[in-house]
Amino acid sequence: MKNETVIKDGKWVWPKIDENSWVGQNEFKELANKVMPHVKDKNIMIQVGSNCRFILDKFVDNFKMIYTFEPDPLNFYCLNQNITQKNVIKLQNDFTSLNRSCIFKHRY
Repeated sequence: MKNETVIKDGKWVWPKIDENSWVGQNEFKELANKVMPHVKDKNIMIQVGSNCRFILDKFVDNFKMIYTFEPDPLNFYCLNQNITQKNVIKLQNDFTSLNRSCIFKHRY
């Protein structure tokens, strides 16, 4: 899949075919700064549709554990290239199709 990607801003592995996601995600660079002051419990974050990680990056240092879901194989490949933090559990799946009884087994 590497041949299907490019490097954006000198660090992000991103799909060559992307037309809108890069632009759209750049519009939300300040999302974490606006949301985090209102979040009291920072144990677990669930993010659905992680794309290639750009928005998730701003939340990684704020939560003990993040579960992120991305069904698209190319986006999931990019996500894995872009994220190395151990507190992020990446799942290549559509959140709605999972058996919810087996997702969360961590206790904090």
